[in-house]
Amino acid sequence: MNAKLLAGNELDAAAWDEFVTQSAQGNIYHCHSYLSHLLPDWQAVIVEEGGQIMAAFPFESRQKWGINYALQPHFAQYLGILFAQKSNQVYKNLEFQKKTIQLIHETLPADLRYLSYHFAPEFEYDLPLIWLGWKHRMRYTYWVDIRKGYDPFLQSCASHVRREIKKAEEAGIVVRAENNPEAVVQILKTAKPEAAKGIENHFFVALCSNSRHYFETQQSCCLLAYDGEKPVAGIIYFFFKNKMIYYQGSTLPAYKNSGAMSNIIAESVRLFGSKYECLDFDGSMIEPIERFFRGFGAFPVRYGNFTLDRLPVLLRWGYSLQSTLTNRKRH
Repeated sequence: MNAKLLAGNELDAAAWDEFVTQSAQGNIYHCHSYLSHLLPDWQAVIVEEGGQIMAAFPFESRQKWGINYALQPHFAQYLGILFAQKSNQVYKNLEFQKKTIQLIHETLPADLRYLSYHFAPEFEYDLPLIWLGWKHRMRYTYWVDIRKGYDPFLQSCASHVRREIKKAEEAGIVVRAENNPEAVVQILKTAKPEAAKGIENHFFVALCSNSRHYFETQQSCCLLAYDGEKPVAGIIYFFFKNKMIYYQGSTLPAYKNSGAMSNIIAESVRLFGSKYECLDFDGSMIEPIERFFRGFGAFPVRYGNFTLDRLPVLLRWGYSLQSTLTNRKRH
C-alpha cells in the first residue's frame, strides 16, 4: 500500500463516490460533489493498493496568523477517515486499519499544525489514532429505527409529540415537500440570528447548492410547514444508503409551540420512511434539543471527535489561556 496527498479536483469523482458508497464510514458529506460545494479547496490523503482506494481522509486546510489548520466545517456532520473492507477476519481487518491510519498520519502535510474532525459512528477502531497522539472526545447523535413503517413509528413517539402533531394539523398547518433550501435557510437565519452570524455565507450557499444538486438524484428534499402561504418551519433532508438524514431544521419563533416541526418530521417518515431503515437526527448534545429528538423514539449513538494538536508549546498554552478567558467573559 502507498499513500499520497491529492487535491479534490485531481480525484476521479466516480471512483471516489464508489469508494465512499462501499465504505462503512462513508456518508453523503464525503461525496465528491458535496465536498466540492462545501470546501472548494478540499484535498485528501489517499491510501491505494493495486490502483484501488483502500482508505482516505478528506480535509481542507486554512490559515490564520500564519498557522495552517483544518477543522470540521459547518453543514457536514462527519468527515474523518474512511476504509474499504479489507477482510472479513477481525484481526486482518483491524491490522489493515492500523496500517492505513499510520500511513495517513505520516502523509498529512507537516505544516498542518492543528486538525479537529468528527468521525462517523462506524469508525470504531480508534486506538491507532490515540497511540499516534490524537485526542479523542465522545459525542452523540440520535437515530430512530423506522423499518416497521409509519404507524409503528408514530406509536413509538412520546405522547407529547403526538399531541404536537395533532395540534399543528388542527391549526391548518400544511407540510409540503419541495426543492426550496433557500426558504429553510431563511427560516434558520430569522430564528437563530446570532448563530447564523457566526457562519460564513459561503456555507449557506453550499448547503443550498448541495440540497439542490442531490434533489436531482432523489438524495435530498426540503419539507416546509406552511400557515396559509407563509413558510413557518422547514427541514433539509439528505438520503444516503439506508438513512434519511435530518440535516438542518428551524422554526420561526412565533411558531415554536405550534407543533409545526413535529408535524414535518412525522410527514417525512410517512413520505420517505419505507425506503430507509433509519432516521438520523445528526445529533445534538444540547439538552432541550436532545429531549426533542428522544420524543420520536430516537436512541443515542456515539461518535468521536479526534484532534491532532501540533502547535508549538507556547502557542498552545496561549491559545488555551485565551479560550479560558473568553469562556469566563461569556459566563
